[in-house]
Amino acid sequence: MKTQIDWQLVLSQCKSNVNKSIEPCRKTIREPQPNLGTGAGGDAMKPMDLAAETAIIDILTQASHFFYFDLVRSQGLRNSALNLKSVL
Repeated sequence: MKTQIDWQLVLSQCKSNVNKSIEPCRKTIREPQPNLGTGAGGDAMKPMDLAAETAIIDILTQASHFFYFDLVRSQGLRNSALNLKSVL
C-alpha cells in the first residue's frame, strides 16, 4: 500500500523553513554580498540563495522517507536514496 504524500504540508514546511533561514540575510541585503558560486542560470549565488536552497533541501530530506528524489543543481547531482522511486 502506498503512503499518500501531503504535498501541501511539505511545501508549507518548506516555506516556513525558507522564511526562518533567510531572515539573517535580510538584515544585510543592502550591503555587498559575497559570490558563493554560479547558479544554474549563470548568475552569482548569494548567501540568501544558498540559505533558501538549503532550507528546502532540509525539508525534502526529512520527508524523503515517503519518497525518493534526485536534486539536480549546478554543483552536481544529489540523490536522497540509491533506489529512486520518483524524481522531483
